[in-house]
Amino acid sequence: MNILLLLTSSFLFPINIQYNIPSDSLFVGSIVSFEVHLENLNDDEFPTFNTFANDSSYSLQEYKHYKNHADFKIQFWEKGLVTIPPIAIDIINSKKVQYSVHTKPIDFFIFSHLNDSNLTLKKNKGMLFINLINKNKLVLILIIIIALLFLSAYFYKKINRNKEEQKVIEKNDINIYSSIVDKINNLKLPINGNANEVQEFYAKLSYILRDFMKKKFYIRSTEMTTHEIFQYLRNKGFKSEIYNMWNRINEKSDMAKYALSNFKANDFNDDKEAFILFIEKLNKL
Repeated sequence: MNILLLLTSSFLFPINIQYNIPSDSLFVGSIVSFEVHLENLNDDEFPTFNTFANDSSYSLQEYKHYKNHADFKIQFWEKGLVTIPPIAIDIINSKKVQYSVHTKPIDFFIFSHLNDSNLTLKKNKGMLFINLINKNKLVLILIIIIALLFLSAYFYKKINRNKEEQKVIEKNDINIYSSIVDKINNLKLPINGNANEVQEFYAKLSYILRDFMKKKFYIRSTEMTTHEIFQYLRNKGFKSEIYNMWNRINEKSDMAKYALSNFKANDFNDDKEAFILFIEKLNKL
């Protein structure tokens, strides 16, 4: 009987194997001949077949190699399921191995004598052809895999770049905060306590604070009115503590601007600390 099976290969070329055996029932000592054929090879390609090692359950009796196929003849020595391992085939081009393919394992069930309960004479089977994936589909799969690898690399670099940019922003925030606090600490207190000195002191405090808000939130705070900044803080959804502190520290500036109160020496230091505390809370937002 003849059985033709299509087997796998690394490049997915059709490989078929043809068995020449008297029936589906094989016994210990039976000899089976089968052929392995390769199809769709290029004119400048030819195969070399690697024979398999003998086993206690079978032995290779004969091997013949032709242009695009090989003949194998094996004899079985043990009953039960016997598996012939995959046969490796190298495809040669320009005296070099271009790629390799291999057959699937081949299974045979061997009987010991005619009284085996599983012994039945089965009908001959016709040839079975199975078409594997063609070259165009393989190329498409490879393109998709390469595209996925490029996308993965792109998103990986983008995530790392965003992390680096965030580190730079955080570093700039620290530098801005430290610079602003130093300016407030270095601001000279009014000596005589007259109205002009007090107005100048609070005007500088207010400008330093507005300059910080401009650099922190990217708004035109040095050009905005006190009420506009209050509306910005409230509309941005900040806690009421923030815009209430803004109102309190600006009350002192307005009082100094219009000379509505008498200031003591302790007031200036306290107000510097209040401005620094407010800037610290803004910097954490």
